[in-house]
Order: sequence, then structure tokens, then C-alpha cells
Amino acid sequence: GAEVMNQTVIMAIVFSILIIGLSILLIKFWIESINENAKEEQKNLTPSKYPDGFTCTRQWRRWHFDDTHQKICVLMENMKSTLTFSFSQIKDVSVLSDMTSMQNGSPVGRAIIGGILAGGIGAIIGVGSGLSDSEACKSLKVRVTLFNDQFIDEPFIAQPVKTSSAFYRNICASCSELYSTLFQAYYTGHPDIPNPVEESHIDLPQEISLPDDTSSNQ
Repeated sequence: GAEVMNQTVIMAIVFSILIIGLSILLIKFWIESINENAKEEQKNLTPSKYPDGFTCTRQWRRWHFDDTHQKICVLMENMKSTLTFSFSQIKDVSVLSDMTSMQNGSPVGRAIIGGILAGGIGAIIGVGSGLSDSEACKSLKVRVTLFNDQFIDEPFIAQPVKTSSAFYRNICASCSELYSTLFQAYYTGHPDIPNPVEESHIDLPQEISLPDDTSSNQ
């Protein structure tokens, strides 16, 4: 009986080791797959050729930054053409949001367009009291307006997302990262305008604060 029990224990240990080894291999394969997908996505969001005189020093998805020459090259939505402009050509950077009630679909009046030049420093989303669990953000985007009144949007939300969800918070963090980057690029390109970094922020419902840090992708 004892010998049979010992064999059973040994077999259980060997089986456990095999399971652990297989799990490690699967995790390794999964991580490699994620890295490959990330590299492929990065490649797809990189122009086949940059404009003359442009050297990419940083990249945020389809936004490519040349900090040496203070330029931005954006891969357009057709993924074939690009738009290049200098930091000094930026007229405004703003966040556009649209909040709505999920109960009746009516706006709740907290959609605000805030920019660097208009409506005070920075962008504000959902200023005032927090939104309830029944409310959602219908759309969220960062907009860069140039002095020729051309604008480029980076959409983050295109259909209702509950403001109480972790998904919404993650999207807002990503939105804040790009906004902060473009915000700093604007002031880099306009050295005559004081840079009130301490006042640059995005206030979100439910006391979700986005970082004021620099992310100087522009």
C-alpha cells in the first residue's frame, strides 16, 4: 500500500511539473505574440517615408515627433498620406467630449470644449459634479487646430462608454497622455507665451484626475 501511495505521489508531482512547464511555455508564447502584434501595429502606424528634413525622435501611435526640428508628422486615417507641421503652426490644442444619460439618451450638459487659447488654459471634461453610473461619454477626442484653421482629430471614444468603468478611466489616461504631449509642443513652438504647466489638467467625473505631466511629444 505504501509503495503504491509513493508512486501516486511521484506521478502527481511529475504531472504538476509538466503542467507548470506547459503553462510557462504558453505564457511565453502569449507574450511573444503580444510583442509581435505591437511591433506590427507600430509598423502600420509609421509612414513608409518621412518628409525631407524630418527625423522621428518619438512616436505616439500615428503621431510622430521631431523634437530637433520641432515638427510633427501625422499619419492620416487612410494610412497612406501624412500631414507635417511645425510646433509653431499649432493654434490650439483641445479635448472635445460629449456626455449623455444612458437612461434616456439626452445630453446632461457637461460637454465642454476647452483649449489652450480659448476658454482658459487646458481642457476640461465634465466639470462640476460627478456623473452617475447611468451616464456615459458618447465621444472623446483630442483636436489640434492649425493657424490655417485646418484641424486633426485623434478619437478615443466613438460610442457610449460608462463613465464608471475602468475602460473609461484607461481611455482618459491615454487621452491625457497625448493632450499633455501636444500641450507642451504648443508652448515649445510659442516661447513668447508663458507655459502655465501647473494649470494644465483635465478634470474628469468621479474625481478621476489626469496627470499634468509633460509627455513632450510635440
